[in-house]
Amino acid sequence: MKLSIVIISHRPELLRCCLDSLDLSGCETTEILVFLNGQDEGVGRLRAELEARWPHVTVRDVPRISRGAARNLAVGQTHGEILYFLDDDVVAPPGFCRRVVEKFERNPELCYGGGPNLCAPGATAFQAAVDAALNSPWGAGPMRVRYRSGGRERLLDSWGFMLCNLGVRRRIFAEDGLAFPESCVSAEENLLLYRAQRRHGRGFFSPELYVYHVRRRDIGGFCRQAFQCGVGRMQVTLMEPGSLQWVTLLPPFGLVLLILLCLDLRTTAAGALLALYSGFCVGAAVPLLRTARGLAAAMRLPWVLGLGHLCYAVGMLAGIARCRSARGIIAPVCLPRTRASLPGAPLRPAANE
Repeated sequence: MKLSIVIISHRPELLRCCLDSLDLSGCETTEILVFLNGQDEGVGRLRAELEARWPHVTVRDVPRISRGAARNLAVGQTHGEILYFLDDDVVAPPGFCRRVVEKFERNPELCYGGGPNLCAPGATAFQAAVDAALNSPWGAGPMRVRYRSGGRERLLDSWGFMLCNLGVRRRIFAEDGLAFPESCVSAEENLLLYRAQRRHGRGFFSPELYVYHVRRRDIGGFCRQAFQCGVGRMQVTLMEPGSLQWVTLLPPFGLVLLILLCLDLRTTAAGALLALYSGFCVGAAVPLLRTARGLAAAMRLPWVLGLGHLCYAVGMLAGIARCRSARGIIAPVCLPRTRASLPGAPLRPAANE
């Protein structure tokens, strides 16, 4: 079974670390395709450097296009039966490619799969706070499974996977005619996998297929990411309402409610709501106090949670306006809305279980 790894990149330093890790993870015989998306200045020098340092890697540069469009373009230039999508800010552990192939070979009936992305070693206190927010029920709800280590290999619905660590069988694109939505600023995998699940069922989630992910380094980068996630989530929701997880509505609902209460002259309810919310944010930081190193992260976590929820909520509201102004832009391929039956065959247990 041939494996193709696809990386869409616009951050050279992070890309170099990612490719170094793939060299150490048993990917020497794996097809690796790197798309330099929007690297206009100095792209020739960068491509020459990458090709000289990693001669087994295919490097292409394209003008700045959406991430969905870049990935659709990359799909047509790969040859593997399994297309595995990684972000340029991940680091693959030793043996990663071998484990990917083994998992897909042992589960031929399943069309997509992946694993968690864990906080990269050497994280700063701020990055540790971001990771704690993503691991918290208050920060990420059921989606926190994407960021947690351990657990058992199991079937998950499409919302349990992220594009920074995701494998998809080629037949989803070649035979089913699915594609990434090209108008989404984020969360484009949610729409692709939701449509794949309607036709083929759930995917397999394996904690063994973990990668390390560099969390956002500062509050500005984190807020931009949260905002874009909110915009993308709303774009996907308007395209496919059934893909929505109700917990993603809590941030915008809370924001609107708080604004309405604050506009009322009787601010007691608004104050009580804000105090309750702040209590949950502070409570989420308590587990970090177990270690001395976690104290600095714990002090940052309430602010990270609050700003993350706020930016996500504003992003969802902005996503409505964006879709209304571009109503004609939809995903490249839409499946019929009849819901396919989901196969209930359980995963075969791993050899070491």
